[in-house]
Amino acid sequence: MSTLAKNLIQVGVRRCCFLKTKQHLFINIRLIVNSFMKKIISVFILISIIFTSCKKEIEVEGNWYTIEIRTTNNLDCRVPEITFLTGADEVKQLLGSSINIYVATGLPKVNYQPGTQLMVKIRKPDSGDFLLCTTLGPSYRQVVTTDVK
Repeated sequence: MSTLAKNLIQVGVRRCCFLKTKQHLFINIRLIVNSFMKKIISVFILISIIFTSCKKEIEVEGNWYTIEIRTTNNLDCRVPEITFLTGADEVKQLLGSSINIYVATGLPKVNYQPGTQLMVKIRKPDSGDFLLCTTLGPSYRQVVTTDVK
């Protein structure tokens, strides 16, 4: 075999090895990128599960407030209208109302009479608690009662 033939064979072997090495390098890079993307997707899924599974309860530190029922059936919302006899300033800060009249959800279905006084724990309504009301009468802020005694 001539020297020229030997040189061509060596060049062909080198070129073949270079192509194999290049393919292996490409495959390794692809595996690294896939592994990295799997980690990023896993972290993203974990963070989204954490944020969607935690529900923050908006409550005023478990304080009990004395309320008085003004009417048992508000003209617009068909729920009781209440006023706060104790802690009215704290409630105004929490709910952002300038007057001390609220519509209350979460009260037990009992026949209350106007003037009835109760002790309640409250929280600010979240997105699932809002009422659908008409606008026939004056509109009052909503408060959610979490406990009654």
